[in-house]
Amino acid sequence: MVRLKDAFTFEMAKRLPRFNWIYYKEGFSPHLVNVILAKFDHVGLVYDPFCGVGTSLLAAKIKGWDGIGIDISPLSILSTLVKTRNYSENFLREVLERAKEVVKYKEEMAKWEFELFPPSRAFPKRNFLDICYIRKGIEELSSGNIKDFLLLALISILPQCSWIVKDGGVLKLMPSKKGSLPRAKYMFFRKVKRMVNEAVEIGNEGNEPKVFLGDARQVVLKRKADVIITSPPYLNNVDYSKVYGLELSLLTLDIKSTKEMRKNAISSFIFDKSQMEVRPILRDLILEEKMFKSAFKYPIVISYLSDMAKVFERAKENLKDDGEMFFVVGDAFIFSSIIPIADLLLKIAKKIGFEGEIVETKWRTVSFNRRIVGKCGEHLIHFCR
Repeated sequence: MVRLKDAFTFEMAKRLPRFNWIYYKEGFSPHLVNVILAKFDHVGLVYDPFCGVGTSLLAAKIKGWDGIGIDISPLSILSTLVKTRNYSENFLREVLERAKEVVKYKEEMAKWEFELFPPSRAFPKRNFLDICYIRKGIEELSSGNIKDFLLLALISILPQCSWIVKDGGVLKLMPSKKGSLPRAKYMFFRKVKRMVNEAVEIGNEGNEPKVFLGDARQVVLKRKADVIITSPPYLNNVDYSKVYGLELSLLTLDIKSTKEMRKNAISSFIFDKSQMEVRPILRDLILEEKMFKSAFKYPIVISYLSDMAKVFERAKENLKDDGEMFFVVGDAFIFSSIIPIADLLLKIAKKIGFEGEIVETKWRTVSFNRRIVGKCGEHLIHFCR
């Protein structure tokens, strides 16, 4: 039997068709969504305000639920749209034909820039050229849905055909991978064929969810949700616009859009504290909660919790009166201090009008300077009105 806490990671999704079309370490597995939706004796609307690569929306769609998802990342939106669309056999045949064309495209290379370093440093020369030619070939196609399908296939193979390794919150060039990398254009075409086969295998069950760029602190839905299932960014000082920066830059071919995304992200990493906005609810909590006084000495904690207060305020507007909400969140470890994020979010949510409880926790031991400090938890929290 699968334990619920084991579904807090993307590990199980790696083996599942469609769900694994792009690897996203920070995501959870569809098993978690299935367990939550099994609680309901009806189908309705699932809303995910941090939709990531679309796990909650795809799992809900397969179960017959409607879905709405938003995210501030164009990569998340592309991934979710491609994974949750319904595809006809004619469309999939055309995808394969266009894929054959773009792997042979040699007329012009895409102008690919990345803010941290020239992307050519991350690949063998032939792989870099393959990717730039294929990217330009995809751009020249007329059908938007085919472009999206092929773009996701291309972006998803970058880790396997590059010297880049994602190590926590940083990207590392690993010379040890040199000489062992497969050819990018062959990997791309194999990935397209696998995606096409899996699209046929799973079929077109359920309605396509509505997915769009948006900020969970601001979006108000026209239709209220029956359930919210999501995992907001953890307070872990990881800038995901950099961790997935290579993929984002290949998608947008625009450094400016990535910087704009970073500026508008939830404050989960160190930032310029002069921009911090503290919600009145959080000011009250700081005054009341003496037991959490040590957590509030860090500006990043205050900013993160202020952002999450906005998320809860919007969630209250977007959820039906009898709706329920499930968040996967992680505690924080900052400057040798453990910050009990789940407990703090429960208190903030209560001030906004939610009752909540921690349903499941996965613990990990944390250390600082080779000394064990304590345990941080990843938690599934259940909220209701």
